Amino acid sequence: MTDISIVIPAKDEEESIAELCTWITTVLSHTQLVYEIIFIDDGSRDHTWQNIVNMRYKHPQVKGVRFNRNFGKSAALHMGFKLAQGEVVITMDADLQDSPE
Repeated sequence: MTDISIVIPAKDEEESIAELCTWITTVLSHTQLVYEIIFIDDGSRDHTWQNIVNMRYKHPQVKGVRFNRNFGKSAALHMGFKLAQGEVVITMDADLQDSPE
């Protein structure tokens, strides 16, 4: 059973994916919660998707979906909500504006 699902839409956020993922896993590693981090790449034209894939190898809690074009934040969140298995779903922006704490 998954306690928390964190849904993160991302478009052209290659520079923040690794830092955000590490920040979230560091914060949640101090808890007993079972969690998943779901990145939705909303048609990025940079290396956002490759960075999400790289994070999946480092952190098994990371999942990712890649849209073939930009559908917008609402569509990305909708996809994340459909995939989420947590009792609680939290949304975050990929640009490091939201603190995982």
